[in-house]
Amino acid sequence: MKKLVALLVVICGFAGIGFAQYSSCSTTFESQISGVPDTQSQSLGLSNFQNETAFNIWINPAQITEWQTVYGEIWGGAANTWGGANFKVANGHLGVFIGRPYTGTVANAANGSLYGLNKAVAGPGNAAVTGSAVVDNMTPLAITNNSLDIFYGVPLGNLSVGARLSMANNSLNDDYSYTGSGAATSVGDGSVSSKRLTSDMQIGLGALLKEMGPFEKLDVALTIAMPSVNNSYSLSCIETAATLNRLSESDELKTNAAANMSLLARGLLAMGSNKLYTTFGYQSIDISSKRTATADNSSAVVGLNLNKEEAFTDKTTNLMLDAAYHTQPSKVIKAIYTVGFRSSGQTVDLMCTDLGGQVANTVLGPTISGKQEVTTMSLPFSVAVEHQTWAKVCTRLGVQSTLMSNTKTKTTSQQYIVSGNPLLRDTAVAATSAETTTTPVAQPATVSLGFGIQPAKDFDLDVAIISTIFDLDSGAGVADLISRASLRYHF
Repeated sequence: MKKLVALLVVICGFAGIGFAQYSSCSTTFESQISGVPDTQSQSLGLSNFQNETAFNIWINPAQITEWQTVYGEIWGGAANTWGGANFKVANGHLGVFIGRPYTGTVANAANGSLYGLNKAVAGPGNAAVTGSAVVDNMTPLAITNNSLDIFYGVPLGNLSVGARLSMANNSLNDDYSYTGSGAATSVGDGSVSSKRLTSDMQIGLGALLKEMGPFEKLDVALTIAMPSVNNSYSLSCIETAATLNRLSESDELKTNAAANMSLLARGLLAMGSNKLYTTFGYQSIDISSKRTATADNSSAVVGLNLNKEEAFTDKTTNLMLDAAYHTQPSKVIKAIYTVGFRSSGQTVDLMCTDLGGQVANTVLGPTISGKQEVTTMSLPFSVAVEHQTWAKVCTRLGVQSTLMSNTKTKTTSQQYIVSGNPLLRDTAVAATSAETTTTPVAQPATVSLGFGIQPAKDFDLDVAIISTIFDLDSGAGVADLISRASLRYHF
């Protein structure tokens, strides 16, 4: 115990910080491009590409040929209980995992909101079917876990190739109909339907080359992702029994984007007894969408009372450079130092339009548009230490921070008015714009910690601990001490 306490004191004294709630140094971009880190890497505050573990299969599917393991998350809440195995088969290596936490981009797909401008295309929602609880809700369903990940790899001497197929989805259908008199002639007789589907399919291809020039190992991987949102709502019901006039409403939200792509290359350089991992990452994200809403909910006029469209374009480009230097200053201590460069450029456009086919004397054309451009740059770094505290127990601790970060945001909002044609908005009002640049002076640091136990030969039990156990003010309970725990078997 003295060894562990001494290690914590030395590192925290070096960092000049107190303990904070666990936070990995991994950004959303890093998780998307390299997957969820295993418990060992999380305890050190490292991403998968900064460490050499069996989870390197998530940065490069060709790594499946390097490992034979069974892995299971046994603590961490329902969304984090998952696992799988990778093993040899007749003509290569196969891997199957179920329930892996989802790290893709579909959570932001079809967002459709920019400074509240999406309110210009609110759902119709003026009519109702008797007794119906079905509502018009276009919010994309969240995905917390992948349904299935399948790997296949083949070793070819100093070259291995591999592929990965990942699937994730979430759907909800709600249909209701009502006929009061049995002849569909009563006010409120009709039907209503709501269908919501969020899905993402990813295809990964990779190659692992050994003894390639100066590199001991070289990973190259390409991932294609197809996030999708397909939500629809429709309603039809009788408005008045006397005329049997039927009201109708519809609302639809769909992704309108190209496939997303990410590229990762990592080289391992042997430097005596030390190792240097250098990584390049690139990602192109398109989560654009289109929403249309129509309603014919008035018997007093002919034509649609509502016919609007919202076109939402959201494209992001991410770039990453990273170096992780692995050292072993003594027989019982491993120290890892990382430093990197991250940049991101996002452009978001929104255009709301009144479409044709509406009631007489309705002004058509664009109503409002907005644009937001966000560029960010940061220089993250971290220090991680693993200490062989006892023969079968090692303790881990990491400190992560940022040397510098900068965010620049430019926002433009545009209104449209009638000019020559009294029924057409064809002239843009002078745009309003704002531009801000944020460069925090104080860069907060975070701490990660945990331990590993080898209960038997070829078995590893790894635990990540929430660092607020040292916060005497909040006083974490016993059930809150562990944030993640996993069991891995090597064979």
